[in-house]
Amino acid sequence: MGHDARISRPPYFALGVIALCVLVQVWATMTFWYGLRGLEVTDPIKVAGYVPLAGLHPTLVTSAFVHGGWIHLAGNLLFLYITAFNLEDRWGLSVFGPFYLGGAAVSALTFSAFDPRSTIPLVGASGAVAAAMGAFLVCHSRAELRLWYFWWPVPPLRQFLYTGTFHARAFIVLPIWFGTELLFALLERNSNIARSAHVGGFLYGVIFAAVMIVSGMDARRFTLQERKSEVFVEDPDFLAALDRIDQGDLDGARALLEGLLARREHLEARIALARSLATSHDADGVSLHGSRALLDLSQSAPARAVLTYGELRATCPDAVFTDGALARVARSAASRSETQAAFDAWRQLLLHHPNSDDAPRALWEAAEWQHHQQRPDLARRTLENLVDTFPESAFAERARRALTVSDRPPLA
Repeated sequence: MGHDARISRPPYFALGVIALCVLVQVWATMTFWYGLRGLEVTDPIKVAGYVPLAGLHPTLVTSAFVHGGWIHLAGNLLFLYITAFNLEDRWGLSVFGPFYLGGAAVSALTFSAFDPRSTIPLVGASGAVAAAMGAFLVCHSRAELRLWYFWWPVPPLRQFLYTGTFHARAFIVLPIWFGTELLFALLERNSNIARSAHVGGFLYGVIFAAVMIVSGMDARRFTLQERKSEVFVEDPDFLAALDRIDQGDLDGARALLEGLLARREHLEARIALARSLATSHDADGVSLHGSRALLDLSQSAPARAVLTYGELRATCPDAVFTDGALARVARSAASRSETQAAFDAWRQLLLHHPNSDDAPRALWEAAEWQHHQQRPDLARRTLENLVDTFPESAFAERARRALTVSDRPPLA
């Protein structure tokens, strides 16, 4: 199980949570085995489990590090790995750490609200993990999850176990999971699974991430984290160049960055050089180094490629990127539903590289998005332009077929 959203930095807090949960479970296992020998060892559930009758208590948080068994632990840590690593990478430890611990407390309080007189201790990280799942849905809604399934037929075929994997977008899978948990929380009573904690944690995560985005804090934290990744075990010349930039010595920084790039390829140095040149409105330099950086970023970090493209365009609008760089940025933006950036890249490609091999595809993809945006008339005009301008292209033939189907061509 996993997904296609990558991380750039070690998730120290999430790894620490995993290590602490494993150590506590080892403690619980030793408690069990010592108990069989007649030796009394304090059970971690009694120490750290949250009892709703206790009200506001430190165990609201500590309960997230105790589990009812190794299988319970493994399931929670799997989903922690899928969601928390990317959130810590995006927000940093100083934001993600309090968010995670807050998710543990909120989920436990939600569980308590459903049964405030209960004396049965709540344990497990599932509430905090549900908070991470909710935030992941908001921040990485288009991430493609890879999920495992198994199917055990009814007798007499019970000896056969069918397993496999399938892929689905986060914005499909996670709401379905939440809806199921909400339904069970409302219908089930006296269940040994704290569905209400899952519901409370998930909603907390959604609200927290939405506030981060609306307030602009998410973008600021993302930029800060990206900057930190640039200096992680880095070339001394690159670090020195960053110091020069901070001091306002752009000429000195460029000399160091150009010297580094002359020795070897260094993506972060090329991005930093393109940004520095854009500040000085050196359109030719931005075109050269920005295009190469955007090509690499589109392969390794599509979201960052779109952000970098927008930054360079805003700082140095006269820069003309290569047709390949523009085409890849447009596809990266379109895949993330960032329509404005996608159309800007397509427009730049068609304006500055009208004879490019990527131009017909750019027109076709632009028409697709116009159709999906409920602009059929505009999509039709784009297809007609494609047919007229590139009549021999394979995309022109697809456009002809789409135009003859109906007044609203079904694009695929």
